[in-house]
Amino acid sequence: MVELGERIKGGEIRVIDDNAVFFSEIREGFPQGFNRIDWSKIPHNFDSILPGNDFKEKLIYFVSDFLKKNNLTRNGPVIYFGDAIDIAFEISLTCFYSISDRLFAVPQHSYVIDKDVSWCFNHTFEDEMYIGRSKKSPFIKI
Repeated sequence: MVELGERIKGGEIRVIDDNAVFFSEIREGFPQGFNRIDWSKIPHNFDSILPGNDFKEKLIYFVSDFLKKNNLTRNGPVIYFGDAIDIAFEISLTCFYSISDRLFAVPQHSYVIDKDVSWCFNHTFEDEMYIGRSKKSPFIKI
């Protein structure tokens, strides 16, 4: 696997020095509870647990299936950030999938949003996954 540093140098990952603006975005776009997104209040929320060695396949299916069913952005850059680090990464979904094992090795609540914050993926410290549309995203019946 290509190291993160090489991907950054190659331009595949852009480092954003401060992730505070992205936490503000999810606070504005999603209902909050206990300093986190309250996923129970979001329509068409999906959740799952990532046990086992095939978590990348589960992750890819989980995210891509939700985006496809909800006609949400699957192209273009996304923003990855977490609550235990101060930086964020602007990356493609493909890159996110390929380095997710390294990103999730950091014990934290991790988030992925698209540039419009129309959806958010959340991987928790407990290996739970959540994904849902934000208040900014139009309701689309599935």
